[in-house]
Amino acid sequence: MSLTWKLIFGFLFALVLQVAQMLTSGYFTAKMQAASGQVSDALTACLAVQGAIDAVRDLQQRVDAESAGKGSFDVAVGRVYLEEVQRQASALAGPLDASDRHGLEVLRRCLSRAGRGLEDVAAAPVGESRKDALLYLTDDLGEVEQALSRAQVRLRAVGLTGIEAERVVHDLPFRGALLITLAGVLVMALFVVWYRRQMVVPIQLAWAELEQRVQDRTAELAAARDAADAANQTKTAFLANISHELRTPMTAILGYSDLLADGGSGPDAARLLQESVATIRRNAQAMVAIVNDLLDMSKLEAGKLQVERIACSPLQVVDDVLGLLRTKAAARKVVLRSVVPEPVPEQVQTDPLRLRQVLINLVDNAIKFSDGGEVTVTVSFAGAGDAAELQFEVADRGIGMPASVLARLFQPFEQADVSTTRRYGGTGLGLAISRQLARLLGGDLVAASAVGHGSRFRLTVATGAVDGVPRAKSVRAEGVPAADTSRPLAGVTVLVVEDGPDNQRLLRHLLERAGCTIELVGNGQLCLDRMAAPAATFDVVLMDMQMPVMDGITATRALRQRGCRVPIVSLTANAMQADREACLAAGCDAFLTKPIDRKKLLATIAEWRGRRCGVVAATT
Repeated sequence: MSLTWKLIFGFLFALVLQVAQMLTSGYFTAKMQAASGQVSDALTACLAVQGAIDAVRDLQQRVDAESAGKGSFDVAVGRVYLEEVQRQASALAGPLDASDRHGLEVLRRCLSRAGRGLEDVAAAPVGESRKDALLYLTDDLGEVEQALSRAQVRLRAVGLTGIEAERVVHDLPFRGALLITLAGVLVMALFVVWYRRQMVVPIQLAWAELEQRVQDRTAELAAARDAADAANQTKTAFLANISHELRTPMTAILGYSDLLADGGSGPDAARLLQESVATIRRNAQAMVAIVNDLLDMSKLEAGKLQVERIACSPLQVVDDVLGLLRTKAAARKVVLRSVVPEPVPEQVQTDPLRLRQVLINLVDNAIKFSDGGEVTVTVSFAGAGDAAELQFEVADRGIGMPASVLARLFQPFEQADVSTTRRYGGTGLGLAISRQLARLLGGDLVAASAVGHGSRFRLTVATGAVDGVPRAKSVRAEGVPAADTSRPLAGVTVLVVEDGPDNQRLLRHLLERAGCTIELVGNGQLCLDRMAAPAATFDVVLMDMQMPVMDGITATRALRQRGCRVPIVSLTANAMQADREACLAAGCDAFLTKPIDRKKLLATIAEWRGRRCGVVAATT
């Protein structure tokens, strides 16, 4: 081929390359303009939808203000708002016509219903009709807002599609021009060399990063293994401690039970009987406290422990706690004292049961770790409005604690050291539970201590609204009429559904001593048969939950389905919140747990017998 033809072919090749580059550039430019127009339209429509949503929300607030009695809804203003929403929504026709005609039609229908709802409000007279119209209008506006929100989501998707198209089209001209301009073996060879060089460095970096990740993961696994070993050791020590704490009172209970079984005679027989009963009761209460601590900790860890917000007197709670522990304090020659420097609200909104539980634990610990001296509970009030809180400071002059112990004092299963457990006892759960309860009550629990100088625990709890609540520095003394406690339930008939012979004998003794007339049955089926008899005129039914033949929940549900209105009080050893909910859902009126609290049992029976008498009197 001559030089002339080579020049001609070179010229033609260059011309073809130039024409191809121009055509490619023009094609992709048109694509870019189309994608940009799509993004611009979608953005404009999104802004219009957002303006419409804001207008709908403002209109809803005006409607809600009249419904709540905080203002008057002006229908004329509502029409202006609705016209604005319709005007803004009209901007959706372009972007959404091609992508989602159905969604646009739904929006139009919702706007039409909202317009009719506005006219209904205008036509409705003042009163319940207007409230109903406002309620319907609120629903219609909610549907409009949902339709607008769905349209906004679809518009965002359209915009994102356009942006992605822009990104793709933006990259394609460069790639096309590069391939056209750099066509040829030399260019491909250079590209291959460049590609190979670019692959080596990333692979080396990836390999180094992989090695680093392996090392980091190995270190994490080692740390996790060490933490698991430490946790296992802690739990093992805790189980050993719990075993000790349960076996110690059980030893006393069994030992003194043997003494009672052996009987006795002589001048010391009465004293031995009294001491044995007191010892058995004290150690049984200690075991119940340990079980309650374990249940509370499990609920807290599962996030299922709930607190109440009811009106109660904080000073009365403190007096109750000090009265409960005064005997124990006297035995250790410790003086209990409460101090109220400034008047505090007579009533606050909190959970008195959980507040009493925390204070009992703090004061009991202060007594336990004091040999003589004084334990002071200082009550104060701080803050205002939502930030108002009660502060309880429990101070003792006991052995104190070093800083290393304070750092882990509120962790579960922790005590100062092994010697503390041996000398003073305890499971190591009390303070951990107390801090979590304090935080559930809207406050916190902190401690300060020094070896040999005693300890101070500061408990804070939220009070709720206390504006206008009277203040006091002591519990008001109110006269309480004397009640006949010899036979407080005289004339009450109780059906006891219990399968345990020992529990049957105990309940018979407690209830008959209180004046009740009782009848015993051993399972739920016998309870159904007895309640179906014409002569069944019981005031209260005590229902165990776990029994042979038929359990208590099934029996309770069957009684309620038959129309039985006799109060049913569950009495069960299942003490979890789920058990309580199941019993109440089945139709039980009250929920009591075992071990049996005699005072609480009698009070519950008296309460529901009184309610039943009131219901019967009202229906006759």
